[in-house]
Amino acid sequence: MGMENIDIKAILPHRYPFLLVDRIVEVKKNEYVKCLKNVSNNEPFFSGHFPEKSIFPGVLLIEALAQVTGIMYAYEPNEDTESLIGYLAGIKSMRFYRLITPGDQIILESTCKMTWDNIIEAEVTAYVGDELAAKGVIRVTKNDA
Repeated sequence: MGMENIDIKAILPHRYPFLLVDRIVEVKKNEYVKCLKNVSNNEPFFSGHFPEKSIFPGVLLIEALAQVTGIMYAYEPNEDTESLIGYLAGIKSMRFYRLITPGDQIILESTCKMTWDNIIEAEVTAYVGDELAAKGVIRVTKNDA
Protein backbone atom coordinates (compact mmCIF):
# COMPACT_ATOMS: atom_id res chain seq x y z
CA MET A 1 0.00 0.00 0.00
CA GLY A 2 2.89 2.36 -0.75
CA MET A 3 1.93 6.00 -1.07
CA GLU A 4 3.94 8.47 -3.11
CA ASN A 5 5.08 12.00 -2.29
CA ILE A 6 1.90 13.55 -3.68
CA ASP A 7 -0.14 11.50 -1.19
CA ILE A 8 2.13 12.56 1.67
CA LYS A 9 1.66 16.22 0.72
CA ALA A 10 -2.10 15.71 0.99
CA ILE A 11 -1.63 14.63 4.64
CA LEU A 12 1.28 16.76 5.89
CA PRO A 13 1.54 20.55 5.55
CA HIS A 14 5.37 20.40 5.28
CA ARG A 15 7.16 21.25 2.03
CA TYR A 16 10.75 21.28 0.77
CA PRO A 17 13.19 21.49 2.41
CA PHE A 18 11.33 20.37 5.54
CA LEU A 19 9.24 17.48 4.24
CA LEU A 20 11.27 14.56 5.59
CA VAL A 21 9.15 11.62 4.42
CA ASP A 22 9.47 10.18 0.90
CA ARG A 23 7.11 7.20 0.99
CA ILE A 24 4.42 5.73 3.22
CA VAL A 25 4.87 1.96 3.24
CA GLU A 26 2.07 1.06 5.64
CA VAL A 27 -0.36 2.97 7.84
CA LYS A 28 -3.16 2.06 10.23
CA LYS A 29 -4.82 5.18 11.61
CA ASN A 30 -3.94 5.83 15.27
CA GLU A 31 -2.10 2.49 15.46
CA TYR A 32 1.03 2.20 13.32
CA VAL A 33 2.91 3.74 10.43
CA LYS A 34 6.02 2.80 8.48
CA CYS A 35 7.64 5.31 6.12
CA LEU A 36 10.87 5.80 4.17
CA LYS A 37 13.27 8.72 3.91
CA ASN A 38 16.00 8.59 1.26
CA VAL A 39 19.04 10.56 2.37
CA SER A 40 20.62 12.43 -0.54
CA ASN A 41 23.96 14.21 -0.60
CA ASN A 42 22.02 17.17 -2.09
CA GLU A 43 20.13 17.90 1.17
CA PRO A 44 20.76 21.58 2.01
CA PHE A 45 21.88 21.01 5.63
CA PHE A 46 24.82 18.80 4.62
CA SER A 47 26.84 21.84 3.50
CA GLY A 48 27.15 22.80 7.18
CA HIS A 49 26.58 19.49 9.02
CA PHE A 50 29.40 18.67 8.50
CA PRO A 51 31.34 19.72 5.36
CA GLU A 52 34.06 17.07 5.80
CA LYS A 53 31.74 14.22 6.91
CA SER A 54 28.05 14.65 6.16
CA ILE A 55 25.82 13.43 9.00
CA PHE A 56 22.02 13.57 9.05
CA PRO A 57 21.19 15.84 12.04
CA GLY A 58 19.59 14.10 15.03
CA VAL A 59 17.07 16.91 15.45
CA LEU A 60 15.89 16.36 11.87
CA LEU A 61 15.57 12.64 12.56
CA ILE A 62 13.32 13.51 15.50
CA GLU A 63 11.32 15.81 13.20
CA ALA A 64 10.99 13.02 10.62
CA LEU A 65 9.68 10.70 13.35
CA ALA A 66 7.22 13.40 14.44
CA GLN A 67 6.06 13.76 10.82
CA VAL A 68 5.38 10.03 10.48
CA THR A 69 3.49 10.12 13.79
CA GLY A 70 1.47 13.00 12.33
CA ILE A 71 0.71 10.83 9.29
CA MET A 72 -0.52 8.05 11.60
CA TYR A 73 -2.83 10.54 13.34
CA ALA A 74 -4.16 12.33 10.25
CA TYR A 75 -4.43 9.49 7.73
CA GLU A 76 -7.94 8.93 6.40
CA PRO A 77 -8.31 7.04 3.12
CA ASN A 78 -10.14 9.12 0.51
CA GLU A 79 -10.70 11.97 2.95
CA ASP A 80 -9.46 15.56 3.06
CA THR A 81 -6.95 15.70 5.91
CA GLU A 82 -5.71 19.21 5.25
CA SER A 83 -7.19 20.55 8.50
CA LEU A 84 -5.63 17.79 10.64
CA ILE A 85 -2.14 18.80 11.68
CA GLY A 86 -0.05 17.12 14.35
CA TYR A 87 2.55 19.19 16.19
CA LEU A 88 5.51 17.83 18.12
CA ALA A 89 4.53 18.28 21.77
CA GLY A 90 7.38 16.56 23.54
CA ILE A 91 10.24 14.12 23.50
CA LYS A 92 9.84 11.73 26.39
CA SER A 93 13.01 9.82 25.48
CA MET A 94 15.32 9.49 22.48
CA ARG A 95 18.51 7.56 21.95
CA PHE A 96 20.75 7.51 18.88
CA TYR A 97 22.67 4.35 17.96
CA ARG A 98 24.05 4.88 14.45
CA LEU A 99 25.13 7.78 12.27
CA ILE A 100 23.04 8.36 9.14
CA THR A 101 24.89 9.57 6.06
CA PRO A 102 24.12 10.34 2.40
CA GLY A 103 23.08 7.24 0.48
CA ASP A 104 21.25 5.72 3.46
CA GLN A 105 17.55 4.94 3.40
CA ILE A 106 15.87 5.49 6.76
CA ILE A 107 12.97 3.26 7.76
CA LEU A 108 10.80 5.36 10.10
CA GLU A 109 8.21 3.65 12.29
CA SER A 110 5.76 4.96 14.84
CA THR A 111 3.46 2.88 17.05
CA CYS A 112 0.75 4.53 19.14
CA LYS A 113 1.17 3.69 22.82
CA MET A 114 -1.62 5.85 24.23
CA THR A 115 -3.85 8.81 23.50
CA TRP A 116 -5.52 11.27 25.81
CA ASP A 117 -7.20 14.60 25.23
CA ASN A 118 -5.48 15.85 22.07
CA ILE A 119 -2.16 13.99 22.52
CA ILE A 120 -0.73 10.86 20.92
CA GLU A 121 2.21 9.21 22.67
CA ALA A 122 4.14 6.98 20.29
CA GLU A 123 7.13 4.69 20.37
CA VAL A 124 9.28 5.63 17.39
CA THR A 125 12.20 3.89 15.71
CA ALA A 126 14.53 4.66 12.84
CA TYR A 127 16.49 1.93 11.05
CA VAL A 128 19.03 1.88 8.25
CA GLY A 129 18.67 -1.59 6.80
CA ASP A 130 18.43 -3.83 9.84
CA GLU A 131 20.55 -1.53 12.02
CA LEU A 132 18.77 0.50 14.69
CA ALA A 133 19.67 4.17 14.25
CA ALA A 134 17.38 5.74 16.88
CA LYS A 135 14.60 4.82 19.28
CA GLY A 136 12.41 6.84 21.58
CA VAL A 137 9.02 7.99 22.75
CA ILE A 138 7.53 11.24 21.50
CA ARG A 139 4.25 13.09 21.89
CA VAL A 140 2.34 14.79 19.12
CA THR A 141 -0.65 17.07 19.64
CA LYS A 142 -3.77 16.43 17.62
CA ASN A 143 -4.96 19.92 16.73
CA ASP A 144 -7.39 21.12 14.13
CA ALA A 145 -5.85 23.88 12.05
